[in-house]
Amino acid sequence: MKPSKCHCTNLRTAANRITRLYDEALEGTGLKVTQYRLLRLISIADRPSLSALESDTGLDRSTLGRNIRVMAKAGHVRIVHGEDARETLAEPTEQGLEVLEMARQRWDACQKRVEDALGDDLHEKLQVILHSLENISQDQLER
Repeated sequence: MKPSKCHCTNLRTAANRITRLYDEALEGTGLKVTQYRLLRLISIADRPSLSALESDTGLDRSTLGRNIRVMAKAGHVRIVHGEDARETLAEPTEQGLEVLEMARQRWDACQKRVEDALGDDLHEKLQVILHSLENISQDQLER
């Protein structure tokens, strides 16, 4: 197949392939990439609101909610209300923290394999490019 010159297509293809690698590394933990990322953020933060998680992850509300519900059903997180009953918060359960530790070891091993495959120079360049892409605003694209 002829390589595409479309940035979006190339990024999505690369993201799908790298996601598959990490999902394979997480097999047996009960977590997928998105759930691992959420559980990690929830464990680091002090009972983050779903709004904060939405902002931090870039996930839309329905995708975030669906993943949180799956994780709650699996016993990895608990959904609670803040001081304002309209605020929904997430907190890890003990079981969730145990699963996260097992998953973190597998994640770190996969991360190392990817970094080794890229080499130091490409790995550093990739980080710069990805952070630059995350920070592109709609205003910059409209100029």
